[in-house]
Amino acid sequence: MKCSYPPPGCENAQPSPGVCCPDYQALVSPVTKNKNILIYNSSSIIDSLFLTEFACPPQPGCVYQNVPRKLCPELLYCGCMVDGILYSFDSDVPHDDPCRSCYCDYGAVYCERKQCSYPQEGCVYQNIPGQCCPELSYCGCMVDGTVYDFGSYIPVDDPCSVCFCDNIGDIGEVSCEQKECSYPPPEGCVYQNVPGQCCPELSYCGCMVDGTVYDFESEVPNDDPCLSCYCDFNGEVSCMQKECSSPPPGCVYQSVPGKCCPELSYCGCMVDGTVYDFESDVPDDDPCNSCYCDFNGEVSCMQKECSYPPPGCENAQPSPGVCCPDYQALGCETVETPEIPAP
Repeated sequence: MKCSYPPPGCENAQPSPGVCCPDYQALVSPVTKNKNILIYNSSSIIDSLFLTEFACPPQPGCVYQNVPRKLCPELLYCGCMVDGILYSFDSDVPHDDPCRSCYCDYGAVYCERKQCSYPQEGCVYQNIPGQCCPELSYCGCMVDGTVYDFGSYIPVDDPCSVCFCDNIGDIGEVSCEQKECSYPPPEGCVYQNVPGQCCPELSYCGCMVDGTVYDFESEVPNDDPCLSCYCDFNGEVSCMQKECSSPPPGCVYQSVPGKCCPELSYCGCMVDGTVYDFESDVPDDDPCNSCYCDFNGEVSCMQKECSYPPPGCENAQPSPGVCCPDYQALGCETVETPEIPAP
């Protein structure tokens, strides 16, 4: 055990039997006094300046407290000496590792590991030299376990919503806008809904003519009866010239107001390359046939009947190319008989 330094006048003081150090307080005189010390009886304390310089030299960085009836003050706490620098009690002590937080505690340096806050999902952090914890750089958007950067589009189930990652104060938030479809569709147009798409697609357009909408592929009237017009896929009116069929030989057609092609009036008869008009005679090789062109464009014939021969002329023969004998030229009286249709 080391005894404290004796105060003036007590250099030769001896300890009591069985005691290691002298009891300086019991030995001091109540009348001793100078500018640096105040010595009282056994109930007094020694001036702190005297104690500091002579009796109880303090340790560097330590804090003491005077205690009644004791020569030396009691130690409260001490600072910390690190690399020649004295750090006060409870003050921070720097460390080379930025992730260590050190402080002085009763003369000893204690360090704790700094805890960095967990980064937010979707955020990007940046390491800073000399700092333990990274600093927030920016935050994206975390959607269903996927991080989307600022400004990137985010797929959603609603085809009519356009969503993207928006930067709001370095924090990413999903912002959505509603798609706008072009409505109403042009007049005469038909749109068709497509699965997975917000806006319907154009299927086809009708045609607007003089305030009337005509459907796709429907007929569109016009002033020219010889034009056949219809509404095409592009919503435009397309026209084609009508073709009238050529009339059969011998037929007569008649124009009809409001119609392009004339209508059949009647047909003549084509016989051996010759057209015979309706109701006109048509020659026949048999002189006994009386033929004509009927309304249907067919040749109709009737058989001529010769009169009964008068007596004495039963065997008379007609001249070549003639159906009946000329009884009068033969001096016979004739009896006229009516013609009957040929079988």
